Amino acid sequence: MTRWVAQTRENYVSVTPYNYTATSIHGFQGTHQPAIWMGESGQVVVSPGAGDVRPRFEDRGMMFSHDDEVASASYYNVEMNAIEGGKIMAQQSAS
Repeated sequence: MTRWVAQTRENYVSVTPYNYTATSIHGFQGTHQPAIWMGESGQVVVSPGAGDVRPRFEDRGMMFSHDDEVASASYYNVEMNAIEGGKIMAQQSAS
């Protein structure tokens, strides 16, 4: 089983990668982490972007609004503002 989630902050033990109060998305994380207090067990982050590659977490966040976000147990959709201008839409669904 892999858990996929929009990542608004770096992942640490006892910290969830998505926080509703955040205003930017840094990527979409897939993990085999069974619970937030158990530590990471093999994660991968897919980071959308345009223009130059920004490998540092704090440099690659894209602004978004909850008005442009759809979230349910089996579907997630968000429209983000690219750093260089324009918009990027991301969608995830369960299969």
